[in-house]
Amino acid sequence: ANKACVKDACSAGEQRDHFIQGAQLWKKGNDGALQWIGDSRVYYLKYEQLAQSALIAVHGISQFLGLANIPIPENWAAQTPSTESQIQSKKDLIDTFDQIAGDTPTRLGYRLGYSEEIKRTWPRSNEVKVAMAAEDHSSCKGEPILIGACPHSGTSVMVRIIGSHPWIYEVPGETKQFTKDQSPAMVMKSAQKFREACQDDGKHAWVEKTPSNVVFLKSTLKGMPKARTVVMYRNGRDVVMSLLDRSCAWRPDGCNVPERLIEPIQRWVRAYESAFEWIGDPRVLFLQYEEFVRAPFLALHNLCNFLQVPYLPEEMLSYHTKELTYAGVPSGAPKAAAIHRELRDSQIQKPLYLSEGKGKNMTAQGTLLFQQMAGNIYKTLGYDRRPWLPGDERTNSSRVHHDGGRKGNPRKMHSRGQTAGQLARLDGMQGAGGRKRGAKWRGPSLERWRQQQGEGRQDLGGRNWREQRETQKASDG
Repeated sequence: ANKACVKDACSAGEQRDHFIQGAQLWKKGNDGALQWIGDSRVYYLKYEQLAQSALIAVHGISQFLGLANIPIPENWAAQTPSTESQIQSKKDLIDTFDQIAGDTPTRLGYRLGYSEEIKRTWPRSNEVKVAMAAEDHSSCKGEPILIGACPHSGTSVMVRIIGSHPWIYEVPGETKQFTKDQSPAMVMKSAQKFREACQDDGKHAWVEKTPSNVVFLKSTLKGMPKARTVVMYRNGRDVVMSLLDRSCAWRPDGCNVPERLIEPIQRWVRAYESAFEWIGDPRVLFLQYEEFVRAPFLALHNLCNFLQVPYLPEEMLSYHTKELTYAGVPSGAPKAAAIHRELRDSQIQKPLYLSEGKGKNMTAQGTLLFQQMAGNIYKTLGYDRRPWLPGDERTNSSRVHHDGGRKGNPRKMHSRGQTAGQLARLDGMQGAGGRKRGAKWRGPSLERWRQQQGEGRQDLGGRNWREQRETQKASDG
């Protein structure tokens, strides 16, 4: 509508007519595209994903096309026109679009939740089932499937979804068989055990989920070079606060201190530093938890293509209707194990749901720590467009940027986008909430963080992670 009225000033009625024509065109084009869900010759990519996380999006495109990872120009940046605010102020346009678009925005993930009516119209399922009946999938000849991530990134639900496919055998619990550096012979020994169970169950392939699989992929893929790995990722601030909440459930003393965030942040950083080494490898799929929940049809289509199994949304997204409990019991105190298992059971016994917003509970001091320790990875995964500090959630124009400045605010910032007042609060953190005397300190010291602030370390934006890590190791001695 805006483009149609650029040269000639349009009246309100003419602009509305252009808007209606655009909405009709949008629905027609996307409804046509959605007819191909389940066809392995088609790959779905939302423009917003490309704009927010080009590195991950281009990895998926290269994987689908069977090409080496397509390079991204250093100065490239996708631009997302901000016209939504113009529409939000015109309720009649919103209502008009909703009437024209129907359930298409929901199926594409622009509106949360999928209705029973959409379930009844899942495309191509009958065609797929007819084709499946003619194939022998009972000899476990398919490639092994591994799931890895930072814990609390949706892996428990994902293994249930994949394990609900009639061709796939789900290895119970978290076996931790691939969570250490080991010889190819040891990897093959564990894989053979799972393959035998898969054959006994009459399935085509097996799937095993242990979050730290992602850290030890190098040795695992030497023993299983054809294995396929699904790397789940979720907003790091939500993950860190979720990990903190879980630990506080059985260790509540001293929870509301920034030091308690250090270990969960380190776990998140370690997982995705390891994962980024595999960008460009066709055996690894990066899957965003939030996008899977918003657009399960499109995400499941791409997932099934990657796993080389038929697209069966009814069976896979109905995982929660089965009588299942979480098989893995964590080590530790009985109280901790009981709480952990109860929470995991509740996750896998309900439909897909969007769990986000916990990161808003992170204090300003905690947010600054997260920005310092994990800002590069957060940016690479496409979450950098969100507000950083609690006070910045009022408007996007006051968002903290990694380039050291604050958009729309002339105040001078330190090298990592922090004001002097925020650094002063960071300096006082040890005295305000400090750790108990004699307690073990994990991770870099606060003095080291302040030193890095003054050095103004270069933000590599997620590129060349191996070089960045080696440089940091050398600077840390």
